[in-house]
Amino acid sequence: MATKYKSRKARETVISEEVAREAVVDLLDYYDIDIEKLTESESDGAKAVERALDSLTAFVMAGTLEIARDKDGKVTVTHHTAGGAALVYGEVTARAKLAMDRFKPEEFHGRIYAFMGVLCGLGTDAIQKMTPKDLGAAEMLGTVLMNA
Repeated sequence: MATKYKSRKARETVISEEVAREAVVDLLDYYDIDIEKLTESESDGAKAVERALDSLTAFVMAGTLEIARDKDGKVTVTHHTAGGAALVYGEVTARAKLAMDRFKPEEFHGRIYAFMGVLCGLGTDAIQKMTPKDLGAAEMLGTVLMNA
């Protein structure tokens, strides 16, 4: 459904949508995330994953998130925050996934903040202190990486 509301804000991009999508696909491939399987149904969950991927691509296009390979071939994601800081999210680990266990499944934000806090090595407080724009990027990245 198309909306009649259009943003007047010009969206700045530092890389093309095609290059950004390739970076997102590289991230998904690195973690063996089967995106077709996650998005094949018409369920609300599949639609949410599709929206998260679109948002993740937009954050990469804007330069907020940078997906790259390190010298060992591992995928890293650098989050360039509005305040000028750069958080580097490391590889998904069991420790990061276990951090979510202290939250109920319906406590979605708590689970994502705990997960992303471990990935960046700065804890949940670092995520909770983010501005709305930065928080959105962390949430979208977390939504996708929780499937790894």
